Amino acid sequence: MSLQIEKGYITQFSETLHEQAQQTKARLRGVAEVKPMNGNNWAYDGIGTVEAEEITTANQKLNPKEVRFDRRKISRKRFSASVVVDESSVRGMLADPKGALAKACQRALERQFDKVGIAAALADVQTGQDFETTVTASADGVLTVDATSGLTYAKLLEINENFINNEVGLDMPVKKSLLIAGKEHTALMGEEKLTSGDYSRDFNVEGGEIQKASGFDLIKYGRTATKQMLEEASVRKCLAIAEGGLHYGISKEVTVKVSELPDTAESVIIKVYFELGAVRTEGALIQQVSTTI
Repeated sequence: MSLQIEKGYITQFSETLHEQAQQTKARLRGVAEVKPMNGNNWAYDGIGTVEAEEITTANQKLNPKEVRFDRRKISRKRFSASVVVDESSVRGMLADPKGALAKACQRALERQFDKVGIAAALADVQTGQDFETTVTASADGVLTVDATSGLTYAKLLEINENFINNEVGLDMPVKKSLLIAGKEHTALMGEEKLTSGDYSRDFNVEGGEIQKASGFDLIKYGRTATKQMLEEASVRKCLAIAEGGLHYGISKEVTVKVSELPDTAESVIIKVYFELGAVRTEGALIQQVSTTI
């Protein structure tokens, strides 16, 4: 007699491991400069403005000016993402989840890359030979554009006007990025001057999303559990960042370790480590664009 098994009693396992919707990679890696960092603290050094003077007489005595070096502190921050896997929980799965979990931990640290940079863009900076002076964002020259009534084409022109007045991108083109969330994207999609071919020869809308606006590369962030944008009360602090405005120091690339968890029954721990810091290099290269949440 043949053995028959009711289909309702069979549990079928999928070979697909689904990851929940989330940011999977850092979006500021193409915006900021990244250099290796040694030690707990590291300095970013910039050079101040040098001006020429007219020589009006023969044998005129020169009047050399002292060069101002702008030293800014980058403090190292250490991050870890770890998960514990009970082998008995995954024994029936056709796909071993450990590789996918390690990748998920790495992606969690990639999101920290953006969080550190976004926070540094508007944070106080420690300057001076021994980092003895604290400079706020506004004192450093970071301007704030009020777009709480809506992010419009006119506001983008205002941001560009501020960059022009601060000599940003005048001698040679520089990449400019605008960090926004969904509401700001929707507002820009409603601006005919940004989306209509009557006003622009550039095809800026792809797949229902606008990719560039008034010379800015749009970098979009969500508002879920992995939200990155700075928010305060009802205001979202969007950022306009010109090339060179953020600088990262990384002292440890992503390190992944998978090992058995002592004193447990068939448990494995996956650990991922990452160390980095970031600093605003010059206030003129960053603007806060305040919008309403």
